[in-house]
Amino acid sequence: MTNNTALKPPVAYTPSVEHIADDEQDVIRGLNDAFDLILTRTSEDYGHAVRSVHAKSHGVLRGEMIIADGLPPELA
Repeated sequence: MTNNTALKPPVAYTPSVEHIADDEQDVIRGLNDAFDLILTRTSEDYGHAVRSVHAKSHGVLRGEMIIADGLPPELA
């Protein structure tokens, strides 16, 4: 058995890498609605906030990404 732990090189971004589905915004809205319902029901059932779904099943992120001017193409 081999132990191949070497990291693969990152995929350089090109517009062909990302394919946004036509219904992506609807899917995101649906997931948000489902999570809100789960959080609300769980809070009501327990009377306080608890982790309502498995910690590793999903991630929620809100942020801002700033891409600096003048980056070389491999970093842009």
